[in-house]
Amino acid sequence: MISLDKDLQNPKVSFESFGIITSRILGYLPNILSGFQDKNNYRIYSSEIAGTKKYIRPLNRTLFIEKESEFSEKFDELKTIFTEIGISNKRLVLQIPYETDEGEKTYKCENDLILSPYEQVKSDTSSIDPKEIVVSIKTTSKDRMGKMFIDKILLERFVGHPQKVIGIFLNDVQRKESNNISFTLVSGLFMVYTKFLTELNGIYYLDPPPNANKKPYSNYMKPFSELITKDINSLLST
Repeated sequence: MISLDKDLQNPKVSFESFGIITSRILGYLPNILSGFQDKNNYRIYSSEIAGTKKYIRPLNRTLFIEKESEFSEKFDELKTIFTEIGISNKRLVLQIPYETDEGEKTYKCENDLILSPYEQVKSDTSSIDPKEIVVSIKTTSKDRMGKMFIDKILLERFVGHPQKVIGIFLNDVQRKESNNISFTLVSGLFMVYTKFLTELNGIYYLDPPPNANKKPYSNYMKPFSELITKDINSLLST
């Protein structure tokens, strides 16, 4: 078996491979973590080496300990889930030509993932099919929430038609000092963007912040499980 550090660098293409790497990580953690504190259903782990104590990102105890989310360690590879449930997908860089005083140049619009109702993704580097979904995948909304709304506006200008865009976030929690946590979702700003810029077709969290469960935010923010079990079919069929 290859070493854990090399295994972490290899792309995972199935649920089984994610399960194996998750078990390896959980088995290795006692070797590097020396303690933890629990705060509001989150666990703050620490590692003390050579008299220096370091802390890692707070982990939701339910998701982490019960391993209900085996994908948090490889968030950028969520595309594997869609492949496993039979939804065509691919990463895509849309190339937009524009004129300058120095001649024609190309703006590269990177899209984390395109989800398609077809057997193969129809979008290409010059256009995006209106029935397909553009997915923006982020670890947190902190410092990136506004960009997602602006990106949708620009994308629709580029392609010349309304475009379905959703966001997927891991969580909006961070460590506060050494033994506490805080949530980074700026919910008021989210509503301002939604009302006065544009409305996304969905925001999904693997680990939703508390405000996501309250009105009016719950009208726009949902657990990632709802995307897979309920919303994905309706989004792709419209």
